[in-house]
Amino acid sequence: MCGGARSIPLHHPPHTRSLVWSYPPPRTIKINFDASFIPATSSSSIGVVAHDSFGLVLDACALMLSGAHSVETTKSYAFTRGIVMDLVNNWRNVIIEGDSISVVKILRSDATDNSIVDVHLVAS
Repeated sequence: MCGGARSIPLHHPPHTRSLVWSYPPPRTIKINFDASFIPATSSSSIGVVAHDSFGLVLDACALMLSGAHSVETTKSYAFTRGIVMDLVNNWRNVIIEGDSISVVKILRSDATDNSIVDVHLVAS
């Protein structure tokens, strides 16, 4: 199983030419998520990895998916797998970090979003 809902800070790194992974603060777990999508085959994959403040990998998973609708849907699924990973491990201080601006905007917004991404996040 790859890694469920409570309030967790969501970090979206600024877009720069070269992004370098940074350690989370002391006594904090950082969960990074990413996804890829191939429209021609409707196949996708996700990756989720959790590090402690020393950079040690605490948990990780990678999954191949089929029947995906978009890269946004796939990234929202990767985000929810990060939430599940957090819940399964019962971590306290968690940062979830990904590069999907659409997922971050939906999660930070109080407004209702009728996109497939919002529907997936609500259903998960």
